[in-house]
This record gives sequence, structure tokens and C-alpha cells, in this order.
Amino acid sequence: MDESKKNRILLVIIIVIMLLVIIIGGVLLQLNKEEKKSSFKLQQLYVSDYKIVPFDRYFLGVNDNKIISVIDRDGKELYLNDTGVRYDGIYMKNDDTSIAYNTYNEKLSVYTIGDKGPTKLFTINDVSEVIPLIYKNNEEYLLGFIQYKDNDTYIYNFENKGLVVLDGITLVGDKVANNVIYTYSRDNIIVKKADKYGSVNIDGKINLECNYDDLINDGISTIFAMNNKYGIMNSNKEVVLQPKYDIVKKIEDGYLVGNDKLSFYDNLLKRIVKNKIRHNIVNYSLRDDSSLYEYNVGNNYVIINNYLETLLDKDYKYHDMYIIKDDKYNVAQETGFNNENVVYSYNKGVLSIYSSSMDKELELKVNKAKVKNVIKVQKGYYYVSLDKGNVLYNKSGKKIINDLGELVYYNDRYLIYHKDNKIKFVDYSNEVLETLDGNDIIVYDSRLIVDGNIYLIKS
Repeated sequence: MDESKKNRILLVIIIVIMLLVIIIGGVLLQLNKEEKKSSFKLQQLYVSDYKIVPFDRYFLGVNDNKIISVIDRDGKELYLNDTGVRYDGIYMKNDDTSIAYNTYNEKLSVYTIGDKGPTKLFTINDVSEVIPLIYKNNEEYLLGFIQYKDNDTYIYNFENKGLVVLDGITLVGDKVANNVIYTYSRDNIIVKKADKYGSVNIDGKINLECNYDDLINDGISTIFAMNNKYGIMNSNKEVVLQPKYDIVKKIEDGYLVGNDKLSFYDNLLKRIVKNKIRHNIVNYSLRDDSSLYEYNVGNNYVIINNYLETLLDKDYKYHDMYIIKDDKYNVAQETGFNNENVVYSYNKGVLSIYSSSMDKELELKVNKAKVKNVIKVQKGYYYVSLDKGNVLYNKSGKKIINDLGELVYYNDRYLIYHKDNKIKFVDYSNEVLETLDGNDIIVYDSRLIVDGNIYLIKS
């Protein structure tokens, strides 16, 4: 056999082998895709034409502000009554009891929620409107209800199952949101009288007389104001920081204290870093400032100087992110922060993403796009929300998915996107595992609620 014929035969053999490799690879790839799809299942547990609200260990069927059904986690209907029970809110008590309430026909009616549906606990007459009082610290539960009447505060108290009346005193708590009063202390609930602040316990006993310009609990101590200066007292009412500062701001792992510039202290008032931090705070108030936040990331601290600027429609002078490591800090500008799991900064069209050790992990060019948010959805994958769309990047900075919509849920196997009435389950190789129609979406543990339907996600 001559040499050219041998070469032709060898070439044919190589081509055949390459074709076999391509065919086998394609078959294996298809099998892998089919295996992924077959391992991902949506099992429909419950179907309804009303709204489903997850709460504690139940799903509640809701129609026209009435609880009409109670469903367990397996989709079994435990209670159904089309008449339903009116509710203004649903909360947990400290004994793990689910509580619903309403004010209707000049009555406060309170119900427990269990396997047999809402069961009336008590009714109080001559009550037109109440505000829930919630204790919030390491846990969160309902203490009672507040009613304001004739310049007095009435506390319908779950702690001692009685009524407490504060004469001429308004209960203000530490935070008010969505017509709910939150207190970070059960024994030091902030009240107000004649523009001065004090505190009471849940039984209405005076703890601090109303002699302060302002008071607020921070979950550890109490920050107070006197003569337009701020200080700190501990739970024993002992002053641990004298009221001589224009700003004392509680942040996640300590305090920012100072005047024109701020020092960073830990919760024991030990200074963390010698250098001082500039800020955007003007006319500081204990109850109305959102321009400066701190977070603990690994063993490091990050202080953000323009947090919530876009949301609050404010134009801050300084845009700083202080990365504090080993008692020193570095500063990045034009910053953003997702307090879920990742720190990032952007400046002049470059998005920088940091690791948990606060080293720069990835840089992405976003040109003139405005970065709205960044979420680390899996090791090495980042979902970046821009004003021009949403993108999933891998650890090399390569685009994996371009604008499949809003990310509503993720785990280490798949992501759930929502766009134009379509819900898509997508794995990290951009394979669509499942598609549903729907708009009202709630992911609750391994359950998915879509427009009144409950699904169990199996993967």
C-alpha cells in the first residue's frame, strides 16, 4: 500500500472518530439536559381562585380581606368558610400562636389561627382603630395593641392580658412602619409627653421620666439627646457616653460618633479605627436618617456613605465606601451595597465586586449603565441589575443570561425569573427547566405560590 493511500485511510479514520466523539458528546449533552429536566419537578399541591398568603406553618386563603381557608404545607385544606373572618393584620405571639385581628363595628376582635381556622380569642367594645405593638430584636412577636384616645394611650396588653392607660402620654416606640409600632426593648418602651421623651415597661410603669429631647433603643443600649447633644446609657440607666456629640448613630456592629467627622466604635465603645469618616448627615435625628450604614463582612467592616440615595431621591455630597481591615481603611467611590451577601462599588463605568475577605474579586465594564443591585447567587455567579436590563455573569465576567427578567429566587441549582407574565426556572448553564404563566409570585421554603396555586419544587 503506497504512502498516500495510507494517509487517506488514516484521515478517514480520524474523521470517523471525530464524528463519533461529536455524536457521543451531543448524546451525552442531551442526556444530561434530559436528566436535569427529569430531576426538576413542580408538583401542584393546591388550586384556588383566591390569594394565598404563607404564614408560619400554614397557607391562608384570603379573599376581600377575609381569611376563608387554612391549608397545611402539603396542600391539605384544613378549614374552608366562604363567609370568612375579617382581618387587618396577622402576627405571632411569643408563645408561637398565630394571631389575626380586626377593628369592625367599633370592636376589636382577636383570633387565633390553627387547624380549625380562625377561633375568636376575645372582643373589646368601643374600639375604632388600633396599632399593633411589636417587640423586635433577635425575635419578633406581638406585645399588644395601641389605641390613642383623648390624649391618652391605651395598651391592650397580651403580656398580662389587661388594659394599661398612659395619661397624657403617647407611645412612639423605636420605629414606626406600615402603621405598626416596633420596640427593641420590652422593658424600655419609648413614650412622649409635651415634646419630651421617656420610657415605660409593658405594664405602663415609668422607667425613664419624660425629660429627654429624644430617646431610642438600639437593641443593646439607649441613645439619648439633651440640649441638642447625644449620648448613650446602658440598660441600667448608667451613662456610658456623655451627651456632647452632634451625632451618635447606631449601626450594625457599633456606633458612629462625632461632629463634622465621625469615629467608628464597637458595641463596647472601643474605637475601631483612628481615622475619622466624613458624612452627608445634616440636621441629624435619631429617627430620620438613612445616609450612612455599616455592615460586618467576614472579619471586616464596610461603611457605606450614600446608602438609599436613589430610593430616597436625595443628592448626597459624598459617595464613599470605607473598607476597614486591620484598624485601617481604604476608600472606594460611587458605591452600592446589597446587604444580603455582596459588596460592590462602581465608578466611571466599572463595577467592582468584592469577596467576603473584602478583596476585589471581579471587575465588569457596565459603560454608562446605572447599577441598581448586585446579588451573588452562587459561588462565582453574579446577578447584576442595571437600568438597561439584568445580566447574569460567571466568575470570569462572561454573560450567561441576558435580561430574562427580575430574579425572584435562587439556590445552588437554579434561578427563578419573572418577565411579561412568564415565570422561568433556569439552571446555571442557561437551560430552561420549567415555564409557568403567572404574576403574583411567592417562594416559601420549597413551595412556590403563583396566582392562588401552591406548588412543591422538587429538584
